[in-house]
Amino acid sequence: MVRRASAPSEEASTDACVRTHVWALDFVFDACANGQQLKCLAVVDEWTRECLAIDVAGSIRSARVVEVLSKLVSVHGAPRHLRSDNGPEFVATAIIKWAAELVLLIGIPATGKSTFARDQFFGTHVRLNRNMLKTHHRERVLFEACLSTSAALVVDNTNVTRTERLRFIGPARAAGFRVRGFFFESRVRDALVRNEGRGRPVPDVAVLWRSAELELPAIAEGFDELFFVRLSAARGFDVSVWESPA
Repeated sequence: MVRRASAPSEEASTDACVRTHVWALDFVFDACANGQQLKCLAVVDEWTRECLAIDVAGSIRSARVVEVLSKLVSVHGAPRHLRSDNGPEFVATAIIKWAAELVLLIGIPATGKSTFARDQFFGTHVRLNRNMLKTHHRERVLFEACLSTSAALVVDNTNVTRTERLRFIGPARAAGFRVRGFFFESRVRDALVRNEGRGRPVPDVAVLWRSAELELPAIAEGFDELFFVRLSAARGFDVSVWESPA
């Protein structure tokens, strides 16, 4: 599973406290015996002090930095923060766009979406939740602010219809965002039981209504990646690639 880190910040005050919390990126310069200049991109996990990558080339531009970071994220997961020397390579538009991501959570009420959002995206993504924001206007204002600043965000609503999802996917793709979807197993009986145990349960009719409206997500809607999420007693959540209908 690929997750994106937040964009590099000009502040360097964040101290790493666990693995994959802060990655430091820097360039080292050297030369061959024949005088050819070499540029080395080093990526270090500040907690473990492990050098995750050393990429060597005569020239390393922003697109190559993005490629290196993407490969590392696919192996190690995304760091909460990137620390850099703030050189031109790291303030390039390509780096900022790499960090820009829309995550859509999809599923009927009481399927674990908010818990998943907190566990997986707290600290890296702005969370949009209509119940928390109260109005569509506030939701739209925050959504547009994220798009205009290339801030990664997770939409923690039910998003059960294609029309609901398109309201977010269309503008996000137009802004150059990567779009990932997480579809939560939506069994009505299980959801009703979990809803009963909530501190603030929604009316059962809301679970039934959203289930009746559920349209299975598909890559063709504009997703770059789609995943299936199932609650697991042992591990909390099991996440796998979603085999969307043709």
